[in-house]
Amino acid sequence: METAARKYTLSREIEAIKDIESTSMEHRLARRMVILFAGILILSFLVQIIIGFPAVKTSPQPKTEGTLWEKVLSANAHIIEVKDTWEDDFEDVFFTRNIFLSGYQNILIHLFHEGNEKVEIGDDDWLFYSKDIEYLTGPPIVSDFSEEKSLSPVSCIVDFAEQLRQRDIELVVMPVPL
Repeated sequence: METAARKYTLSREIEAIKDIESTSMEHRLARRMVILFAGILILSFLVQIIIGFPAVKTSPQPKTEGTLWEKVLSANAHIIEVKDTWEDDFEDVFFTRNIFLSGYQNILIHLFHEGNEKVEIGDDDWLFYSKDIEYLTGPPIVSDFSEEKSLSPVSCIVDFAEQLRQRDIELVVMPVPL
């Protein structure tokens, strides 16, 4: 249990640095891996050129009236909206993402028994939302409504269970897989 608790206290960057420090690779293999990675990037870009990129959809033009500040804010909002729309459309037609994402996720789950930045793997390959687990195992909740001012999520659940038990109600708590 200690290693599971430690896993949530380290940031992903610290974990990555520790893994890099303990990983060794021959220079020939490293060069081959870089060449393979660069080749995949170039190939996927060429295939995407053949398939095509999404067209930029036009949205209502920014304001041309008002103060200079209002015009700047309107133009900025317009640019952000166009960018967000284009990114969403690009994700839908991006060749590499559509082909490899599900395969990559399956390899992570079934071969390495690892989730991603949003998912933790449980028993029998059940998937759990990482933020929910971090919330329950993380630092105390700060509250102005309590005498203690900070409560751990577990103590809140135990307190709630006790309140229900006084009314002859049993609380059943279980993490729900995604």
